[in-house]
Amino acid sequence: MIEQIHFWVVDHTDNFRFGFLSFLTSAFASVCGYFAPLGEILIVLFACIMADLVTGIWAARVKGFGIKSKRLKKTAVKIGLYFGVIMLIYSIDHAFNILNLSSYTAWLIVGFEAYSVLENTMVITDNPVFRALRKFMSDKIKDTTGVDIEKEQKENNYCNEDKQQGS
Repeated sequence: MIEQIHFWVVDHTDNFRFGFLSFLTSAFASVCGYFAPLGEILIVLFACIMADLVTGIWAARVKGFGIKSKRLKKTAVKIGLYFGVIMLIYSIDHAFNILNLSSYTAWLIVGFEAYSVLENTMVITDNPVFRALRKFMSDKIKDTTGVDIEKEQKENNYCNEDKQQGS
């Protein structure tokens, strides 16, 4: 009798583990399938973030700054937050049938990453072409949104310098 109970418990425990793993695999596949239309957008976004990371490290070296793990950690956090925001907005789009708001949000983020790559490339090469491209892009952003990105960056840099001096 004890052997039968033991066999029953072991048999059902194995089935429970297999069932739980099957459930997790199915849930993961369902989530991936739901967000599959975002695949290309997320790949482009990831490529832009990586381009910004590489050119940012290179520009820091040109300026004579060291590379800090704190800044690299911010890139990982940025990837997670950007992907999360795009996926959240895609879910809202999908639920409320809004007109592709997730694509517009993603391209806005990609635009800022491209602007950052232009800034870094300008520092790396000191080429007037990149300075003109950055100025053109900054003017276009100001005309379209009313936001002066160069002024915002200067204000953010002053705030960051104050924080560093206060620490």
